Amino acid sequence: MTTREFYLRAVHFDENVVYDAFAVNVQILGDTGAMAGGVVLEGGRETSMSKRPNERPDLRVYVGLIDNFITNVISAPEFQKSYLSTMKSEQRVFGAPIFPVIQRLFGDADTYVAYPELRTEPADLDDEQLRECAIRARRELRELGFD
Repeated sequence: MTTREFYLRAVHFDENVVYDAFAVNVQILGDTGAMAGGVVLEGGRETSMSKRPNERPDLRVYVGLIDNFITNVISAPEFQKSYLSTMKSEQRVFGAPIFPVIQRLFGDADTYVAYPELRTEPADLDDEQLRECAIRARRELRELGFD
């Protein structure tokens, strides 16, 4: 059995609050990787998860995809496929204010329908509507300091 310390971040989505925590005396149980131990909350504040509590997350992959789409480097179908894939494979947990921005764009990309004849729902987005959503998300990320 190994004892380690970890920084943790717990997200309470209903209230859109992120709690920073420091876990002490965490024990790694055997080869399973299961953990047991205590957690001490160190206050609640709206930030994003990182390996260090005060570190901003690296969003270059998201910003790059958005920028490439809104400047017509990649098409709407390419953006949809890449953005959805990136979000689905994301291992980090983002809190407010970042999560709502990238999650809303995920929903927008998910409702995008490339072929006009297949757009049967009022919420189905075309290329330009998806581009407008990406522009909105990029503006919001820029306002958060992600240039």
